[in-house]
Amino acid sequence: MSTHAVLAVRRPPLDEALSSGTGLPNSSAVHVGDISVDGSTDVVFDNVTEFHGPVTVQQVRAGGALPAKSDAGEGGAGGEESPVCGVGGPCTIRWALGTLALALGVIVLVVVLATLLSSDGTAVVDGGDASSNAAEGGASHGDELLVSRQQWGGKPPKAPADPLTLPVPYVIVSHTATEHCYTFEDCAAVVRSVQGFHMGSRDWWDVGYNFMVGGDGRVYEGRGWDGVGAHARSYNNISIGLSFVGTFSDVEPPARQVTAAKRLIAEGVRLGKVSPDYVLLGHRQVSPTESPGEKLYRMLKTWPHWRELES
Repeated sequence: MSTHAVLAVRRPPLDEALSSGTGLPNSSAVHVGDISVDGSTDVVFDNVTEFHGPVTVQQVRAGGALPAKSDAGEGGAGGEESPVCGVGGPCTIRWALGTLALALGVIVLVVVLATLLSSDGTAVVDGGDASSNAAEGGASHGDELLVSRQQWGGKPPKAPADPLTLPVPYVIVSHTATEHCYTFEDCAAVVRSVQGFHMGSRDWWDVGYNFMVGGDGRVYEGRGWDGVGAHARSYNNISIGLSFVGTFSDVEPPARQVTAAKRLIAEGVRLGKVSPDYVLLGHRQVSPTESPGEKLYRMLKTWPHWRELES
């Protein structure tokens, strides 16, 4: 764009000049730059703006621009006017609808992601943080509650277990008299040490308990549902031995550890491994020991299936 001076010349109309009798001025020619002025009375200099390149001239009205016809509109192939994009025009409506569709798509995506995240396999046992990931062996019920021997790193037994006659009429609860554990890694380590003690120092063919319950809310498989344990003399072949990992003389087990034990017993009944009218006993009731610890034993006495043995 450039701006330069332009000479505008006004000539009086011919009829005006003739009627006035003056005729056309006969003054000498005036030269301005490349412009020659001759026989003009009114000369005006003004500024003009010049655009180099294609120029589109469009009328403007209040509320938006007037529609401009396309090149094809003058008898061409198209003949359609460009859309009006002012307030309330078709452009605005399409833009609003597109924005609404995008917002709805985002909302649907968020809902789907939230649903997937809430069902990604994480299970909570009595408010704990037990994961159902198979590598950690945790879960919410039944067989999934168990951590298999392979998962906790157990050694293979030296000999096959004698079979139990099922369903058994007793469940006997003890404690391992070891340190407590609250994570899968710690509980698996304690269970391995218990197995090592039983197989090494006591020269048993395997860990003595049928199951061990960790403070992480998981149940660790020992001899399982079908094998005779080595946890309570005179009762081994008629009971399931369930041992709480830790020492519970002065402290009670955490709620999730208790919940896991109860769920395991209920699962044993459901599977036909434990009699529906089973009797629950503390280890001290059948052996000369402090197990399962005073605090845990007092708790057991409040469970529905606990019984006092007749002397």
